[in-house]
Amino acid sequence: MVSPERDTSTLFEHLPIGAYRVAVDGQILQVNAAFLRLHRCQDFAQLHRFLKERGFNTYVQPQRRKDFESEMRQHGKVTDFVSEVFRLSDGKPIWVREHAHALTDKVGKLLGFEGTIEDITRERKARSALRKSEAMLRNVMQTIPDQIWVKDLDGVYLTCNDAFAAALGIQVEDIIGTRDAHWVEESIAARFLLSDQWALQTGRTVTFEENNASQINPDEQLFEVHKTPMRDAQGKVIGVLGVSRNIQARK
Repeated sequence: MVSPERDTSTLFEHLPIGAYRVAVDGQILQVNAAFLRLHRCQDFAQLHRFLKERGFNTYVQPQRRKDFESEMRQHGKVTDFVSEVFRLSDGKPIWVREHAHALTDKVGKLLGFEGTIEDITRERKARSALRKSEAMLRNVMQTIPDQIWVKDLDGVYLTCNDAFAAALGIQVEDIIGTRDAHWVEESIAARFLLSDQWALQTGRTVTFEENNASQINPDEQLFEVHKTPMRDAQGKVIGVLGVSRNIQARK
């Protein structure tokens, strides 16, 4: 490894994410300040020392380095390469995203590589937490015995639970992407649409009872229905959430 020379490119030094240049044999020739911050190193000399202590391959899964090299040999670049690596200062695993490309001279001879590396640990944790939250919500929706469904502003079903699908005698995935008119006669579909619009226009939950004979309710059982406008993170209405409970026995 050689000492870094002062970079003449202000872009390289002032990138908000880590940037590096390495020789063909993998020796680091130059890094920017963001790269040092990512590994919590004070300077290049300390980075060099940590590398010697921890070994050249800093990937948590050693195979990832081979994957990186294979991509580089095949395409001359690596794009959106996500891996878990050891932070050099303390050995703590962090998730990073890399982009890199080969450096060649005028006749195409390989001189080395340069690329960027970005710490995406928080992003990965946030995505993982979101997936867990979504899975929990799906489980809750599926375990509730009431019929539950969600439609967009055009009346297209986005999702529903097993209880709703069971009322139609089909699978959940067969309902997604359809409209009421696909499952019930036109007059009943028009009533469903009218109650959807009622909830959207009032901007709050509306509650009513219905016992219209349909494919969903062939025995004309009495149901208590709640419909609520669905909003996105900015508060914009994006659809309608419906919950239907059989109250025939209670009545």
